[in-house]
Amino acid sequence: MKGLDFGGDPACWKEKLSNELNSIREKYICLEKDVDPNNQILEDSKARYLDLEREFNNLKKERNSLFDKVSKSTENLKTVSEQGEMLLEKYNIEVQRRKDLEEGIKRLNAAFASRQRSLASFHTDFKSRIECLRAQNPIAVPNSLGC
Repeated sequence: MKGLDFGGDPACWKEKLSNELNSIREKYICLEKDVDPNNQILEDSKARYLDLEREFNNLKKERNSLFDKVSKSTENLKTVSEQGEMLLEKYNIEVQRRKDLEEGIKRLNAAFASRQRSLASFHTDFKSRIECLRAQNPIAVPNSLGC
């Protein structure tokens, strides 16, 4: 309480104290007015903080869920890739077997054709020799043989 002189008139002293008290009240009211918006801002900030914290937790859960899905998808992809590789190997083996069978069939056809030509040649040669022998040795064949 600056400038108060307690040695003077009590009415003056009372008025000075009243003025000082009114000044303090005005400052208090001004400070209270300043505090009210600040309190509102603080409450709004707390509410926003809680909203952001909830959103953060939801995003964290979503991230974990997505991470689990990615892990499962990666595992499934790995399994499918391995199965695909196994099927490709089996397919290649079957393709090779088919080629081997086709080659075997070609060789068998060639051998069969060669054998057929050989038998036809043998038959023709045999027939020719028989005709030649018949021509050299004509024999009368009795009808009793059924020919």
